Amino acid sequence: MEIGFVTKLEGAFAWVKLQESNSCHSCGAKDVCRPGEDGSKDLKVDNPVGACVGMQVSVAEKGRVTLKISFLQFGLPLLSLLLGMGLTSYLPQPDGWPLELVQSLYGFCTMFISGVISWTWANSLANDGPLFTIVENRSGF
Repeated sequence: MEIGFVTKLEGAFAWVKLQESNSCHSCGAKDVCRPGEDGSKDLKVDNPVGACVGMQVSVAEKGRVTLKISFLQFGLPLLSLLLGMGLTSYLPQPDGWPLELVQSLYGFCTMFISGVISWTWANSLANDGPLFTIVENRSGF
């Protein structure tokens, strides 16, 4: 959970300015934040608490953002590599090529395809709407 200040409102959403902290480096959604000139991050978030411009608020990830992004970055490519290598026995093999080379080629091809799928999925996840929400008004009003 991070603390920031509301800088502007857009309907049911708010823009919150967060200061970069040590937890930014391990955040699964760090690519969604846009770094400003002063080292702060501007983040579009859901505003279910009705925060106003200038209020100090606590911001948290919605749902399982870190889990989804981790699966996209690591799980899907690994699974596709193993699947591609496993499918080698069911796909045609060039004559005279070592089995290990063919397995590697099929594995890397399926991993490349999954990389394109992961990239597209991550972009759609980021464009679906805010990945974060305001969970608490810390200003006291």
